Amino acid sequence: MQTITAFLVLVALCMVSFFLGRTRSQLIAKTRGGASLHSLPKHYGYMAAAWAFLPAIAILLVWSGLESNLIYNSVISGLPPEVRALSADQLGLYYNQVQSFALHQIDEFGLDEAQVAAAQHYREISASLAYKKTIVVLVVAVAGALLALGRIKPTLRARNHVENMLEWMLFICSFIAVL
Repeated sequence: MQTITAFLVLVALCMVSFFLGRTRSQLIAKTRGGASLHSLPKHYGYMAAAWAFLPAIAILLVWSGLESNLIYNSVISGLPPEVRALSADQLGLYYNQVQSFALHQIDEFGLDEAQVAAAQHYREISASLAYKKTIVVLVVAVAGALLALGRIKPTLRARNHVENMLEWMLFICSFIAVL
C-alpha cells in the first residue's frame, strides 16, 4: 500500500476513534445515572483520536524516512563484488539505473543482467516494506485507540490531556521553526 493510502486510512481510523470516544463517554455518563463527566464528550473523542493518530503518524514518518536507505543498502549488498567496488559516484549512477528500471521509467536496453536482477529485488523489497509499514501503522493506531477508549471514565480529565498534547505539538513546531 502506498504511503498516502496508509495515511488516508489512518485519518479515517482516527475519525472513527473520535466518534467512538465521544459516544463511549456519553454512554458511560448515562449508565451512571446521568453522572457528569469531568470533560465534554468531544474532549474524550479528541483524546481517543490523538492516541490513535500521534504514535502511528510518528512511526509512518520515521519509517518513510528510513525506507529508501533500507532499500538502497539491500539492493547494493545483492550486487556482484565488482560492481560494489565501483566509486561512490559510479555506484550511485548504477543504482539510479536499477531504480529507474524497477519503477518502469526506463526500458531494459543497455542494462546488464545484474541490474535487471537488482531491479527485481528492488521491487520485491519495496513491496514488502510498504506492506509491513501499513500493517505496523494500522496496528499501532488501533492499539492506541483501544487504549484510549479503555481509559474513558467520568473522572478522567480528557480536556487536560488534549490541552497537554496540543501544548507539546506547538512546542515541537516552534522548536522546528527555530532550527
